Amino acid sequence: MKDTYDLVQRLIKEYGTRDPFEICEALDIYCVIADMGEPQGFFAIVDGEPVIAISSTLDRRQQLIVCAHELGHFFLHRDIAKEKCLREFELFNMCDKIEFEANVFACHLLIDEDKVLEYIEEGRTAFETAMLLGFNVDLLSLKMNEMNGWGYHFDISWGNYHKLFG
Repeated sequence: MKDTYDLVQRLIKEYGTRDPFEICEALDIYCVIADMGEPQGFFAIVDGEPVIAISSTLDRRQQLIVCAHELGHFFLHRDIAKEKCLREFELFNMCDKIEFEANVFACHLLIDEDKVLEYIEEGRTAFETAMLLGFNVDLLSLKMNEMNGWGYHFDISWGNYHKLFG
């Protein structure tokens, strides 16, 4: 998903941040944190205006992931959101192309590949790298899978998270 990566890199450069809340503010996307029950978040177009809602029951890191995911919907699926609300009941739902694409957007926005390489080349496992980055291993696995598409050789099979040299 090179186009998504390129889009995210342009956003990071233009807004000088990887923080999805700051990008939302710069784009005048109404972003609210509220008690919503089961959904972790949603993206919708309300009266022609983009709205992102995030569950107040999530911790700050989870809120960052949900916000980045919903921001991905803003950039990648705005037309769909004009017709229906895009709600998240679980992160990393990979059964749906739209949700997968938003997750890829989020991993590229939140995780700097240079930091991934730095930690892996230090001999850190993916679990350690995820902990050091402050994100869960699912988000890091998605990033590493994307990086494999660029020519890296990360073994991302379960329980075997390390960079293969040679």
